Amino acid sequence: MVITSDICGLRKSGKIKKMIRDENKKYFYFPLGGKLSKDIIFNKLKNLLNKIKYVTEENYKDIAIRLDLNKSEEISIINEFFLSFLITKFYINNESILYIPKDISIYIEIPNCFDNYLSKFDILNIFKKENISIKNMPSFNYQKEMINIFNTILEINSNDGIQKFVSKYFNKVGINK
Repeated sequence: MVITSDICGLRKSGKIKKMIRDENKKYFYFPLGGKLSKDIIFNKLKNLLNKIKYVTEENYKDIAIRLDLNKSEEISIINEFFLSFLITKFYINNESILYIPKDISIYIEIPNCFDNYLSKFDILNIFKKENISIKNMPSFNYQKEMINIFNTILEINSNDGIQKFVSKYFNKVGINK
């Protein structure tokens, strides 16, 4: 599944984490962006797969990866990685091969950029997409520590209060769509 949003701060990460939690799966984070090479991706993927293997030997249906795509100029390398990671389920670098278990759930978070970053990755069009807009922003579910910070600074003491504050702020700066 590919998750996008209209603007930054609409809780794409929170939505993905909640979806994984609701499915009772083990969460693994895989950031990808910036200056990339096949070597860098291979090593990062190898480390991730080793962590996953440490947690489970066989049942990969209980595993979910949040692939947090960040802005990068290495579009062709990322497109090649997507083909390998999402379709063929193996990634080759030099003479080494990594196999990606087919049962792992993968959620891809697309960054908000000045250009339409998603349009650079045609392969993602074959996957289910969900866009988060201000109107369908997921409910806040902050832990007590975070609520205490809002309470100390803004005298807001609940998730609902934080949600109302954020919605009101978006309306004031003209972002509400």
